[in-house]
Amino acid sequence: MREDLPAAARGRKGRTRAGMAAQLLGAHRDGRARVVIGRAWDYYGPHGPGSTAGQTVFGPILAGQKPQWPGRADQPHTFHYLPDIARGLLILAGRPEAGGQVWHLPAAGPLTAQQLFDMIAEAAGQPVPVRARAASPALLAAAGLFSPLLREMRETAYQFQAPFVIGASKFEAAFGQLQPTPHRDAVPRTVAWYRSRRPQATAQRAIRPVSPAAAAATRWRLNAQNSQLCTALAVTGTKPTSAPIGGSSRCVRPVIRYVG
Repeated sequence: MREDLPAAARGRKGRTRAGMAAQLLGAHRDGRARVVIGRAWDYYGPHGPGSTAGQTVFGPILAGQKPQWPGRADQPHTFHYLPDIARGLLILAGRPEAGGQVWHLPAAGPLTAQQLFDMIAEAAGQPVPVRARAASPALLAAAGLFSPLLREMRETAYQFQAPFVIGASKFEAAFGQLQPTPHRDAVPRTVAWYRSRRPQATAQRAIRPVSPAAAAATRWRLNAQNSQLCTALAVTGTKPTSAPIGGSSRCVRPVIRYVG
């Protein structure tokens, strides 16, 4: 995928993103703002658990469980390392000639999801090959009837069913080689970060004060999410091996208690 390909998205999410980019670039042309767009895709790295290749991949593998993946694990895929994204954005921000354009940020060579899973397991001392829980298009379609999050994922599912490789030759021709961090170096650093945050996260949860109103709101939200997930799994006939809510392997209602 290159920057000069037409922005011909068919889905609502893609059209929204294309429209936002067009508005921003228009503001740059009109002199109302200085705009430069740097694009990265599925990323991992320290302080970045919220991506497709984040907590739902690293967390289960470190715990000896199956990671979650929204498609095929045997297709080449570009994975960005979060510190490399930061370096690329800093370069774009500091170069006036980058303004008013879209740039793909450089990343290490593509991997299949299976290669990434096994690399994480090796760095974590877990057995390989890793067996993942992959979501088929049919599963996403059925689960999307009950979960807004999974419903939104249907539109981008194509990115995980075939090769999805990002080209950054425009960036490298303009600014030189960024020399992205090799996955063999980036993955162990990310594994170390996930391990370092576990005791801290546990301690913070233990001592964090919770008001009655906040506890009630959190309990309602988690119960609603868990109900959607369990209903979707029941409809599709899928037996959960690990649930994202509460870390349980069963469909359960989490208990939130007020601590005064």
